[in-house]
Amino acid sequence: MAWVVAFKAFCPVLGTDAYMLEDREYQQGEGEYAVKARRCSYDVACNLDDHIRCEWNFKPGGSGEDPFELNQE
Repeated sequence: MAWVVAFKAFCPVLGTDAYMLEDREYQQGEGEYAVKARRCSYDVACNLDDHIRCEWNFKPGGSGEDPFELNQE
């Protein structure tokens, strides 16, 4: 497993660019991988603010809100 940058996007909540990371498990000998988890480079800052609800903040269960789904580069 390895955390890799999936994409960079502008976060409208924080007002800055953020990196979206995926925990990928690669299959041996193949280019295929399974995504085990997703998180944002600002996940800790958002977790400390109970008013921020985001699917990428790496809280168990997630919130279902994804401010980046239409904002990918």
